[in-house]
Amino acid sequence: LQLGQTVGDTAGSWAVDHYKAKFNQGDREEYPCQWKQGDVIGLACDLQAMQMLVSVNGSFVAPNGHVFDLAPDVVRSGLFAAFSCRAGTVGYNLGEVPFKYDPPAADYCAFVK
Repeated sequence: LQLGQTVGDTAGSWAVDHYKAKFNQGDREEYPCQWKQGDVIGLACDLQAMQMLVSVNGSFVAPNGHVFDLAPDVVRSGLFAAFSCRAGTVGYNLGEVPFKYDPPAADYCAFVK
């Protein structure tokens, strides 16, 4: 990323934000999701179906759930967890400790084991 760019701005990156938008390799689309302070945002990737899913406080119900189709040619080289923000405090759990909420299915595994 270059100065001024965020996750989702560049080729091979996807992002959702609390400004009601989702970004797919630089393209912005409406995303009618509401987040508030204290919410837990979950991200899950189904590498067989090539989909990225989002949850809010454990709910994968629309408008959450399947938000992106992943590009197989991009994902072939691997996925990396990243976040960007302008202000505030963010905590993250890649699997070092048990998740507060369950993944969308039992066969999903943590980024870090």
